[in-house]
This record gives sequence, structure tokens and C-alpha cells, in this order.
Amino acid sequence: MLRGFGLPCSTQTVGTRNSRVLSGGDRLEFRRRVTNNTGAPITTLRLRFVELTTFQSPGYASAGQADLRPGSSLTVGPVTTSLGAVSPLGVTLLTPPGQPLGGGLNSVLSIPGGLAPGASLDLNIALYVSRVGGYRFFATIEGR
Repeated sequence: MLRGFGLPCSTQTVGTRNSRVLSGGDRLEFRRRVTNNTGAPITTLRLRFVELTTFQSPGYASAGQADLRPGSSLTVGPVTTSLGAVSPLGVTLLTPPGQPLGGGLNSVLSIPGGLAPGASLDLNIALYVSRVGGYRFFATIEGR
């Protein structure tokens, strides 16, 4: 079983400073850890956004809903955790189609490299803010 998102260290909570960051005023960055518990190596990892508050999503007509766009991010770090310093890896928005405004529902982010059995990767996931407001998102992990 490929374990879903976790926080980079067990003592952090979802709202902890290093787990969720507003960067540059137009980008939310989430630091998460993915662990391979399958017992087999994984050569390809991706995140697919299957739920997202974005342009024309349910509730968009309300001025209180955010418009978020998944996008490529950079590797950051080091970030201090209870495990020591970690450098969350950047991810890449897959194209085509060309997505000059960033992704939307069903956008896929490619995670660099593979993942050996029992190994973990710390990720820096970026959502670009086109309109501020309340938000929600859910991404599934795809691996093979």
C-alpha cells in the first residue's frame, strides 16, 4: 500500500508554519511526505487533483470561494522538523494541454524520481491563488 500524504514530521499539525506556507502572496505551498509501504519499488509517482475549489467548480458563484490552480513548484529547504532538516522536492505540472493559468480539476503533478520500498519523499506542492477565499482540495496518489 502506498501511504498517502503525511506531514514531514510526526510532531507537526496541518497548520504548522512549515507544513503550509503562503509564498509571494499568490501561492499556497503545502509540505507533505509520501511513503512507499507496498514492499515493491515504485518508478513513477503522480498526484491527481480530483477535488478542487477552482474556476467554475461548485460554489464558484459565491465570492467567498477561492480559485486555486495546481502548478509546478521548486525544491525548498532546508526546513527544520523533528526529524532534522529536510528539503521538500518540487513537483511539475504535466502538460499538454498547455495550462498558462495553471491547472484545474484533474490536473496531474509529476513527482521526480522513484520510491524504494519503505522510503519516503518530502514534497512541496504549490497551488496558485487566482481568487482568495475558502478552499478545499483532494489529490490522489498514483504510482507504478
